[in-house]
Amino acid sequence: MSSPYHEQDENRNDDSSAQDADKQAEQPTATDRGTPSDRQQEETGPLKHSGAGIASFVIAVIAWSAAIITMISALPPLIEFSKGFDPVNPTFTEEEVIEWLDENPSILALFAVMMLTGGLSFLGLVLGIISLFSYRRKKLFPILGTVFNGLPVLGFLVMFLAGMTVS
Repeated sequence: MSSPYHEQDENRNDDSSAQDADKQAEQPTATDRGTPSDRQQEETGPLKHSGAGIASFVIAVIAWSAAIITMISALPPLIEFSKGFDPVNPTFTEEEVIEWLDENPSILALFAVMMLTGGLSFLGLVLGIISLFSYRRKKLFPILGTVFNGLPVLGFLVMFLAGMTVS
């Protein structure tokens, strides 16, 4: 017993299976897909910059700027402190250092800013590395951010290891 409703359901099933077969025929196979960059440009058009890569680069600019400004502002007190430096006997007593820090409290703030720039550089390095592996994004800012944030981190590690070998 075939009803008109039953025949319509069969026609719908035939149509949907034909549409599924057409969709599968349109999809390229693994060998037809081309290189990843070809697929990216075909699917999305021009590539966008990575948000994390831009953030990494901006953090690098901020960290380097803060470090340079901090070093420049630390020069006058350090020059004043070095005037009492005896090259023959280059030791300072704890009292001399405490007295100098009491006269120049900004030096402690400068040390804190330098530590903050180190933390920012590490954060920027992590963001840069993460954004290097992002798919369908340009790599300019992730590379710049990784390099400029990696240099201070690498410098810190080299100085730390050098200090460990001396003591």
